[in-house]
Amino acid sequence: MSELRKDPVTGRWVIISTDRRKRPTDFRLESVHIAPDPSCPFCEGHESMTPPEILAVRNNGSGSNQEGWDLRVVPNQFPVLRVEGTLDRQGEGLFDKMNGIGAHEVIIETPHHLEQLASMPDDAIERVLWSVHDRMLDLQRDTRFRYIIAFKNHGVAAGASLDHSHSQIIALPIVPREVRDEVDGAKAHFQAKERCVFCDILRQEKRAKGSASSRRTPTSSRSRRTRRGSRSRRGCCRGATSRTSRTPRATSTRRWRGCSATSCGA
Repeated sequence: MSELRKDPVTGRWVIISTDRRKRPTDFRLESVHIAPDPSCPFCEGHESMTPPEILAVRNNGSGSNQEGWDLRVVPNQFPVLRVEGTLDRQGEGLFDKMNGIGAHEVIIETPHHLEQLASMPDDAIERVLWSVHDRMLDLQRDTRFRYIIAFKNHGVAAGASLDHSHSQIIALPIVPREVRDEVDGAKAHFQAKERCVFCDILRQEKRAKGSASSRRTPTSSRSRRTRRGSRSRRGCCRGATSRTSRTPRATSTRRWRGCSATSCGA
């Protein structure tokens, strides 16, 4: 039987229908095949095929919009929003409208056409994340923008028009309703319970996952593990005490970065 479940963050109800999983074509996964493309505008050597770069990571001292880069950020060739102009908010009868002002940028993650983010070395992935960070900080200085999002489409089915590995950033002059609902829901949860709703969700999911694992474990195996765990705790209580003494500092850091709830333990 299907269920109605309430989202604890936004308060919205959704339908969970387990019977619909029997429809085999609904969630058919298609593999993404990256083919060489001599005309790809994101490949190294084709810098003239994109708008002038906003940001680039170069290690050999090469000039702007030339070869020799590890990462480039350029304006989208076909932007959904444009930086130039004013918002010019207007009312037309019952409707409100404004000009399509915003920012739409492309992060070209690698100069190599066949390389994908999932297979890149750690330092290359770190470079991508830092570029997102730097561009968001710069876009925040524009007082017209209220919301900035970074996203990535992988493959044609996800909406990517080019195979070359890239991400996108969009800055909007408004806050989307879904985002505002989540923020308002998180505030209401904290005001009522003095806890972070996202931390509560994570804590419950981990607890449920642990319970499911215990149910799948044979009793004899679980007993053996418990006995071994008891011996281990008796034999290394000094090490356990040492680990515990370091916990408050790490927990304090997590609260400061992700949760304003001082009573939250996640």
